[in-house]
Amino acid sequence: MVELNEFKSRYEALKAIEQDKDKIIEDLMDEVKRLQDALYREKDDLENQRKLVQTFKSESKMHQSETEEMKRNLFNDEYIQDGQKGGHSAARRLIENVDRYIQNLYRNESSNVQYRIRVYANVRGLAKTYRETKTISEDGTLLSFIQGFNMEDVLCDFVDAGDGKECSDVKIRGKSKDPGPSRMDRSMF
Repeated sequence: MVELNEFKSRYEALKAIEQDKDKIIEDLMDEVKRLQDALYREKDDLENQRKLVQTFKSESKMHQSETEEMKRNLFNDEYIQDGQKGGHSAARRLIENVDRYIQNLYRNESSNVQYRIRVYANVRGLAKTYRETKTISEDGTLLSFIQGFNMEDVLCDFVDAGDGKECSDVKIRGKSKDPGPSRMDRSMF
């Protein structure tokens, strides 16, 4: 016959095994819960990232269309033909468009973006093209426009990049010696 102590001993061993088994199951369930919570957080983060990407894509398309609109409207023939007055008007309009662009870009933030507007052009070649297309009758009109543009605001510089087909391109691709920490250059033409 088996004695009571032996049953007790076997029962205690079985009880310890059951407790270990229960502890393993509880630990596994805790780990599954932790992993599920992490998965849900990652899914939420991923969905937020998707929404952010969609917003950026949408805003990028909007800004591209605004930039295209600015390019179409900036230096139309009437500005050039109005000489100095046209230069003033073109510079003012360009500043307004860049300010609006920056406000849209930093819609939810206060922006202290500083920028300069630089227009690089082969002035001699540009004057020749304007004369050939009968947009202007003399080079003085374009020079007057450039003076008006430069005098309108310290933000605006119309720069003669030199005579040659690629001179403006070289200036635009070149690096500024001192761009400053918060400066944004807008190069057009």
